[in-house]
Amino acid sequence: MFRSEEKQDMAHDDINQITRELEELLMMGKENGSGREERQNAGSEGTGDGYWVEPLTMAAKLSEADEKEEQGLESAQEFEEMPELEGMQESGGEQGLESAQEFEGEQEFEIAQETWEAGEPEDVPEPDEEGPEDIWDSDGTGQFGGQEDFRGNQRSLIRPRDCRIAAFFVPVIIMLVIFIQRGIYPFGEQSFLRTDLYHQYAPFFSEFRHKLAAGESLLYSWNIGMGVNFSALYAYYLASPLNWLLILCPAGLVIEFITGMIVLKTGLSGLSMAYYLQKHCESSNFGIAFFAVFYALSGYMAAYSWNIMWLDCILLFPLIMLGLERLVQSGRGLLYCVALGLSILSNYYISIMTCIFMVLYFIALLVLEREMTWEKLVSRCFGFGLYSLLAGGLAALVLLPEIHALMMTASGKFDFPKLQDPYFS
Repeated sequence: MFRSEEKQDMAHDDINQITRELEELLMMGKENGSGREERQNAGSEGTGDGYWVEPLTMAAKLSEADEKEEQGLESAQEFEEMPELEGMQESGGEQGLESAQEFEGEQEFEIAQETWEAGEPEDVPEPDEEGPEDIWDSDGTGQFGGQEDFRGNQRSLIRPRDCRIAAFFVPVIIMLVIFIQRGIYPFGEQSFLRTDLYHQYAPFFSEFRHKLAAGESLLYSWNIGMGVNFSALYAYYLASPLNWLLILCPAGLVIEFITGMIVLKTGLSGLSMAYYLQKHCESSNFGIAFFAVFYALSGYMAAYSWNIMWLDCILLFPLIMLGLERLVQSGRGLLYCVALGLSILSNYYISIMTCIFMVLYFIALLVLEREMTWEKLVSRCFGFGLYSLLAGGLAALVLLPEIHALMMTASGKFDFPKLQDPYFS
């Protein structure tokens, strides 16, 4: 097809060239005719050959041009009628159509991808009823396999970010199952109270709820013994910020409030550990939820869950570790300071053990740090000391009265006995 058009253009160019030559010949003929007339008038003998030869030459050139044009048209028609050309046109048309379809498909994919990134797509095709069976995804992401989305990716029934949800609700559900099995209220007539939770903690919680509701002072109470320093009791037993929710609790449901707080803190312990593992391991694998559940339902929690004032430190411990790691790696100590301050505020007794562990863990992090210089070492040590003191300062409002109260007891004396009496004489 393209070659026929080229031949037609060549024929037209030949015609234009011949036309220009004819115009030049006509002009020369006119000049020759005027010169012949002058010669005849002058009495010269003209034969007229120039006059008759030039028109013959013109006619010959015209006929030659016509023949070239006819040959060009015939060649173009023959070329168009060739079967190979028809096959090329058909294949070329099909290839062009396929290219256009592919281009449109790419545009649709780009538009769909932009829509997916902006939000959930509105026109996502529904999965077939008989889709592939749910399998564990083999790409290492820890997703349970499911249907494929419109981009061809495997859609999982459980997403990696759901590990935090599982880390919170699985311990809570297990605790509720235990309550059902043991008949603990509201699933029976039993209570979660035992040992010190029954003899000490529950009465302290009831008195704290009474003071909040009545607006009484938190410094002293006449309802415990013959009067007691209530600020010292508050610092050890009641300083958890979650205990202030007692103001919303009716007076007859304090025991149920304590039971619910134990279940809630157990779930929050799993959630905080899942958050720490995700940041520490830099992974969103769903397997993190298993280790978070192990932490929330560890032997320590099973043995000491009735010590409700200790559970806040277990909840905050993973966040303190994460904050210390950030302090060593990047010099940012805000998370470490706030988390450790809340832990000391909630219960200074368990926080003492936490602080001892943090000193050892800080040394280990310095040893394991790959890019450590003397300047960085001094900076990190100074930051660790500064943020640790600030964390203690955040809890000073509770710690100072407690220290003063402890110094007035036998436990506040640090003197060793001077005389040693044999126990068995």
